[in-house]
Amino acid sequence: MGAVYKVEDKRSKNFWAAMKLEDDLYEGGVLKLEVYILQKLKGVKHTVRLYDSGRTSRYCFMVMSLLDKDLLTLKYLAGRPFSEATTLRLAISTLYAIK
Repeated sequence: MGAVYKVEDKRSKNFWAAMKLEDDLYEGGVLKLEVYILQKLKGVKHTVRLYDSGRTSRYCFMVMSLLDKDLLTLKYLAGRPFSEATTLRLAISTLYAIK
């Protein structure tokens, strides 16, 4: 299983990123594949930036751009389902990103 943490660069204050960790022994792990894909998408618009990746004796990790809230959190904060118009805008943005 894995987890995502908000981390700060100790050398340059006020620089925040997301660190994703995954147990290296976890058989269903996909972190290595995610790192590979992000390396291939380097510089592509609408994708997170991969700052670093590696492994320790127990964990695989990657450090990437820190994004805002995820869609599930935004839906929860709205207190109701997304409107049809919002859903369509999200779908269109997603399609442009993967185009």
